[in-house]
Amino acid sequence: MTPSTLRYLANTQVPGLKRLRIDGYEDDDIELYPNIRGIESLALNVTSDDLYGLYLGSVLHENSDSLQHLSLGAEIQALRRYHKTDQDHSDSTRDWLGDLMKEFMDDEVDLYGAKQGSSGGQYCLAVNAFELKGLDFNEIINPHAVFLYLPSLTSLKLESCVGLDQAFEILAAGKNSEGRLSPSELRLRSFHIRQESSSQDFIAHLLDFLSAITGLTHLSVLLEGSAPSPAQRFTSVLVAHGKSLRSLVWDERLVRRTWYIPPREDIPTPRIQLETIAEHCPYLVELGILVDWRAFTTMYKGGGDSPTCQSTRFAFRKMKQLRTLNIRNMPYINPKATMLNYEELHASYATSVLKTLQHYPHENTINPHAHSTLQTLALGALTYRDVYNGLGCYPSKGKDLYKFLRLQVFKVGRYRLDGQERTLAMHIESGTYEKTQAAGGDVNIFKPYWLG
Repeated sequence: MTPSTLRYLANTQVPGLKRLRIDGYEDDDIELYPNIRGIESLALNVTSDDLYGLYLGSVLHENSDSLQHLSLGAEIQALRRYHKTDQDHSDSTRDWLGDLMKEFMDDEVDLYGAKQGSSGGQYCLAVNAFELKGLDFNEIINPHAVFLYLPSLTSLKLESCVGLDQAFEILAAGKNSEGRLSPSELRLRSFHIRQESSSQDFIAHLLDFLSAITGLTHLSVLLEGSAPSPAQRFTSVLVAHGKSLRSLVWDERLVRRTWYIPPREDIPTPRIQLETIAEHCPYLVELGILVDWRAFTTMYKGGGDSPTCQSTRFAFRKMKQLRTLNIRNMPYINPKATMLNYEELHASYATSVLKTLQHYPHENTINPHAHSTLQTLALGALTYRDVYNGLGCYPSKGKDLYKFLRLQVFKVGRYRLDGQERTLAMHIESGTYEKTQAAGGDVNIFKPYWLG
């Protein structure tokens, strides 16, 4: 957005303007910034090296009383770091965030004084929902600049941030930067994190934090770069939130999915124990996970009556309110060796999943009541390019692999045959969930996306 466009918007806006997104702002004359007030949802994003945190801090200050949702982002820089297409911008984005917070807090304290929290700490901004992308979360809970009042948050979203190791260690220990915040004071109902190059220490601190709070309704965890979380630690998270959870996404991977290699026995494959989810999360409406594809009978010879297949089937039957299932990993195949096109492959995978969920292998019959609530089945997961650019942005070399790995969404249809209800997977869309959302479907689990 250019300065002239922003000034025009400020001078002509009507009282009904409640949402504003600024992707970069460049102007040498900071004193000429327009006053924009009454915004309830504000997104400020860094898109270049000209980082005007001072002006944006003033915008934030002008709307601090009305603001309910705040998003601060430098995702373009995070994307460049991830794909190693540009230099590290961490120093410049840290300066941007520091300038923004300093300007906002100087204005706020000078004019109104810092607000007082229930636990005695001082803060400057209280919002319901906060998002941080590609920036340093430690800046937010800096002991010398208490920027955000954490107990006011009901939704926290952190994507590709730095400084999370120390931040979650502080939060999980039951204190904020001033030692005045315990996890029990947090009122979070929605938590989402995506982190690349996640270490075992980081995962330990994250799981400690998630186990220390309670009452989450929506939980989304995308971790790349380390072995799967220990089963016991994962169980402790489900124990803390299982009864309240309505949507759950848990996706841990060693490498980015474009490094499409056969699974090896000596490398642990990320797997979520479905039995544990089914036991502790009986009220899930949406579930996005990785699976062991050997559980689905028509894909692996002799796998139909295996213990893996049985445990998968029985686990899904316990989740009686499940309406949307997203299997976020695709099975390994040699694309050059298959005679089917990708549309046929995806359809066969979806059909295999539905058959396995309904089939009694020993009796060779269909369970007419198995997952009568399931409405949407999806395979694969979104990436940044899917969300913002579409398939056309992918290079010609390797585009077939992207087509195979893209999100595929199916509607679960039902029909009767020989007196029994059977299911049918009907393909809706690829690389997006727009049609599903327009039809009123549950789409929370589709929103978390990878950088690549």
